[in-house]
Amino acid sequence: MPPGALSAGYSVMYAAAGAGYAATGSLAGGLLQVVAPSTAMVAGVLLTLLLTALGW
Repeated sequence: MPPGALSAGYSVMYAAAGAGYAATGSLAGGLLQVVAPSTAMVAGVLLTLLLTALGW
């Protein structure tokens, strides 16, 4: 990556991480309406792991 593009690259990475956390939180929050809290938390963890694996 060219040195002039590093700050933009870091900004995109930071934004992507924030979007992943938002998706995980939204999933867990939505699931709390229909499943037990522990199940919602596990689903959030699994989504985080999936997003991490896809981004690796």
